Amino acid sequence: MKASKFVFPAIILVVMIIAILNFKEYADIINQTKKNVKINYENCLTLSKDDANYKIYCEKLVTEYTEYKKCENKNTSECKRIIRKILYTDNKHVFDTFLESSIMVFFPVISCIIIFCVVYVISPYFSNSVFRNYLSRMSYSKYILSIFKKTLKFSFVIPIFMLITLFSIYLLTGSMDFSFFNYKYIFTYFVNPWLYSFIWIQIAIICTNGSKNFIVSFAKSFGVFSIIFVFIDWIMYVFSEKNINIELINMLDVFKYCDKFYDYVTMLSSFLVLFLLLTIIIVIIYMNKEKILCNIEKCEVEYDNQYK
Repeated sequence: MKASKFVFPAIILVVMIIAILNFKEYADIINQTKKNVKINYENCLTLSKDDANYKIYCEKLVTEYTEYKKCENKNTSECKRIIRKILYTDNKHVFDTFLESSIMVFFPVISCIIIFCVVYVISPYFSNSVFRNYLSRMSYSKYILSIFKKTLKFSFVIPIFMLITLFSIYLLTGSMDFSFFNYKYIFTYFVNPWLYSFIWIQIAIICTNGSKNFIVSFAKSFGVFSIIFVFIDWIMYVFSEKNINIELINMLDVFKYCDKFYDYVTMLSSFLVLFLLLTIIIVIIYMNKEKILCNIEKCEVEYDNQYK
């Protein structure tokens, strides 16, 4: 159980590494852009100003690059604007590029990692000795609630990742201009992932009950998660056949941009239905103390018998 204290810092370290890799990838893009702009500028200088190609391709480039060279060692707001324009380092462009980077292809795995971490943290609290020890000092309801509270911090993993991403963008661009980050961006990249994290946590809580160890609990959780994902995918397919777009409902791709009021209604409604359904299941499972205790004892007896 002491090891479980390091689980949350470990998953935060994982998302930090993803953000750092994104940072490095875009830093390489900036360096390559610098080289390309310089090469294009030098190529343009070989052309005559009367050349038709010069006027079409080079006139603006030469003017901008000349301004860029003058601004390289200056820190004025105008120079920062010119540099950002030439190197494509305005914050919105960098943010959009971050979310489309090759690293982010693997980001949906975070949902499974969160489920794994939740199961790993709470499963020791359902061993027979620990369960009985705690119940000798507090009521059953308080004990169960204390376990559930330990899982809440995992709902902030993706919002923390987004904050790290925004800080990385600031380091790359040197600009604090996040005016593009309106309520739509906040809902899409902070609120929606935060809400769906509760779904992943609920799945882990449900599947931890009545399992021999955390590996079995995780296997069950992953199976339930997969079934729900396939079911939602099937629903999306059925609705798409009727020309009704509900592709915003996706437990893996939680970064779906909302542009219309209908999108918000769709996403929130789907979340609430799933959240309430899983909450009812959790209440039904954990309301009976004696049944929980019987499940724990039964699993431990079966586990011990495997090694006799």
